[in-house]
Amino acid sequence: MEHTDDPARVQALLRQHQGWSAMLWKFRPALRRLVLRVYRLEEERELYVLCVGCQTIAGAFDWKGAQLCLTHEVNPQGDARYWIRDAGAGFALSCDGGILVSVGIPPGEWLSKFEFTSDAPH
Repeated sequence: MEHTDDPARVQALLRQHQGWSAMLWKFRPALRRLVLRVYRLEEERELYVLCVGCQTIAGAFDWKGAQLCLTHEVNPQGDARYWIRDAGAGFALSCDGGILVSVGIPPGEWLSKFEFTSDAPH
């Protein structure tokens, strides 16, 4: 069980889960937060990718054989931008608030901290 926002560790975890299925799991447009679920039916553990400050998204909402990768850049002003991509699936998501990955922890145990449990305005 693990949580991480370290880009190198996130990329390593995404590599470990290549070939699994991926799907858009949750989205809060008002908060610009999105969660991707990476799973395989024969596995108990799942990987969740929380993207904060979502800017753009393109591609499928659900696909098999995911090959997700993370890229991260910081511009000269110190602003970070993150991309989660799967070139084979035509999927790309960008965000500027960060990426958090959780592996092996049921989503209900940690997503509530990120305001995904209610649709009421905050």
